[in-house]
Amino acid sequence: MTEKLSRLSDGQAIAAIRSYHQANALSLEIYSYLLNSYYNLSADYGPHGNIVGLFFHDLMVHFSGVIIQREFFGNYGESIKFPYVSRSYAKNPFFVDANSYYDGKKIDNSYPLWRAKGVLPIAAGDAVPIDARYQRWLRTCFSLLSHYQPFTKAFLPKRQKQFGALTDVVSELANILCIPKLDCLIHNWREYVSYHTSTKESIIPEKRLVTGSRASLQNRKLAINFLQQAKPVIGITHGEITNTIFDEPLFGYAELGFCSVLIDYGERRLEGSHNKPLLGPKRTSSRTSAVKKEVIRRVGRSGNRQEGKTNSFMCRRSIMVTSITGRTEGSKTVSTQIGRRNWWQSFRA
Repeated sequence: MTEKLSRLSDGQAIAAIRSYHQANALSLEIYSYLLNSYYNLSADYGPHGNIVGLFFHDLMVHFSGVIIQREFFGNYGESIKFPYVSRSYAKNPFFVDANSYYDGKKIDNSYPLWRAKGVLPIAAGDAVPIDARYQRWLRTCFSLLSHYQPFTKAFLPKRQKQFGALTDVVSELANILCIPKLDCLIHNWREYVSYHTSTKESIIPEKRLVTGSRASLQNRKLAINFLQQAKPVIGITHGEITNTIFDEPLFGYAELGFCSVLIDYGERRLEGSHNKPLLGPKRTSSRTSAVKKEVIRRVGRSGNRQEGKTNSFMCRRSIMVTSITGRTEGSKTVSTQIGRRNWWQSFRA
């Protein structure tokens, strides 16, 4: 039962603000350490078959979660879906098993069988963002033509040696963050990685992969398997906005990487210090936002075609919009034009 939060006292509020800034600073330290570890391992195992690269997001979630949870005044509950942590785990780590893993897809075969029997040699990952309302025909065609991928394991070259590297990473982060029970941490991570990886590389029959957000572990596993066999991966960012406006590590290592062709919203890209992919795509293509196009179409139909009113309307409907005329002054986040290329064209990449 989740504990009901009470109103914070002035002292608690001040402590919470300090804790927030401290958590941000420590999370960026974790990110920098993992980034260096990734590049060091890339020299031996390549940029794709790299244990830190594959589990970069999981490691960030786990160790930043420890920082946040142990300083939190309330309680989110004690159930745990590893690599996410509870408050009790953050304070005193304990052993977890596969039943507590966040990705339970291994036993979830609820998708229709016809989804795995596509006509074209195209593999489909999870959460491919084709809008069910405004792109129904495209969504239906994609579902019928592509091969949906069930739970998969990622191939890790020299996995046993990479386990050693993972142990070093976990040990160092536990030391930096003063986390007790190192034996539990190492055991949990080795078991988690074993569950999601393999020492044997299987030949992939499909010629290319189309996938949604690589914040999903299933999508990252699929992506590195294809990339290690030099097969194109078409990665599509989530949301209705260019992901480059968020200068946060997640959008770099998860949304903008793990693909050979990136499909993002809009035509303008913003440079940040933290939103850089571990390994950038060979090509970036623009796609339109079906939702924003529909809003603009409705505005035009109602007779409100004045540019200033249209831009004002769009800004009220979306805090950070990308799919507008591109002529609004004074804001980088609202000056990205609608992309003119249909992402389906990238299948020819």
